Amino acid sequence: MPFTGAHEHLIDSKNRLSIPASVRAAMHPERDGDQFVLVPGARRGTLSLYGNRRFERMAER
Repeated sequence: MPFTGAHEHLIDSKNRLSIPASVRAAMHPERDGDQFVLVPGARRGTLSLYGNRRFERMAER
């Protein structure tokens, strides 16, 4: 499942980014994985978020 939506957040002083509760709740561990992968987005200044299992499947292509 792709996580879609626009959320404006800041990276804190420890270089952490908070993941919205609605996105965390939508994650299905068997399908998506139990961790997130954050990569540069297609548009400048954006990031794309994937479950680690989904990201691994995409990387295999």
